[in-house]
Amino acid sequence: MGYVPLNRIKTNLYTVGQEFQFLETGREYVGYYHQYYDGRYFTGKSPDAEYIQQLTPFIKTRGIFEETAEIEVYTSGRGLYSDRLSESWDLNIIQTYRQASGDLITDDPPKLKLPSLYRYTPTDQDYDLGEITRYFTKKTNELKYIEVSKETYENFLNQQAGYAWEYYIAFNLPWQISGDKEEVETTNRNITQLTQKRLKIQGLPEFLKYDYLKFYK
Repeated sequence: MGYVPLNRIKTNLYTVGQEFQFLETGREYVGYYHQYYDGRYFTGKSPDAEYIQQLTPFIKTRGIFEETAEIEVYTSGRGLYSDRLSESWDLNIIQTYRQASGDLITDDPPKLKLPSLYRYTPTDQDYDLGEITRYFTKKTNELKYIEVSKETYENFLNQQAGYAWEYYIAFNLPWQISGDKEEVETTNRNITQLTQKRLKIQGLPEFLKYDYLKFYK
């Protein structure tokens, strides 16, 4: 693509999803990227990264009868499916969509696993250590948070097959649970705010109900 001065390239950028997709495959991209002065985007922290692929703005395909069925439909190489699949779908309408879009669709869409609520109880050993790690997922396009188990967090973070990881951000919070009360509260508040800023998300303190002394003893 020819030499481009580094001062005309923005490097070390990161996207958590719903922003870019691969130009060739159309699959959503999550990870580091860099941007050229002319508006082109490529994977990797910089032009020196290996296996660079060009990116294009993310496009979400929505169902043709979304307003009546209140669903969101996404297309992929595996077919057509929804993350909130309604049992009352009219198969004739689905067939019409298939014919209009030329996309493949199965009569039995894949059932992807969604995050489920997990309530953790600190142990005496946790209190002796003074800190635990809390795990969460957030819907990429909604202010919907769920506190989850470490196993669920890892499955979404590692994009495990069978999980709806494309639609969620998985993250964790190191959480103080013992020590000086004021220091614990301040530390947990700061890590919450820093995490929200780093991930470019909103609503995390509200979700936690500003309870920065949760589990404290």
